[in-house]
Amino acid sequence: MFNAKETSYHAILCLLDMLALARIPHIFCRMNDGWRVEYRDDDICIIAIEHDTSLGHEEDLIETCILDFEFHETHIYGPRTAYEVFQDIMEATRHGQA
Repeated sequence: MFNAKETSYHAILCLLDMLALARIPHIFCRMNDGWRVEYRDDDICIIAIEHDTSLGHEEDLIETCILDFEFHETHIYGPRTAYEVFQDIMEATRHGQA
């Protein structure tokens, strides 16, 4: 877990904590001067980013890219809260278990 007070990108780190607490597998890495979190299964990939040029970074919000492999679609959303992105990932995990 990260101390959110040590960085200007609190939202993405809150998302990281939510995923860890829910035990949802994900990839976390640096991107530009910020962070990238990725959730992936066979049907979908959700990429959440927060860095100096991402949508909403001025308000400490997250930009997301959702790749739907089943329907061959890509959607970009932003700015969004950590909770909104977490809800998308939770929905994807439920869909993947159906």
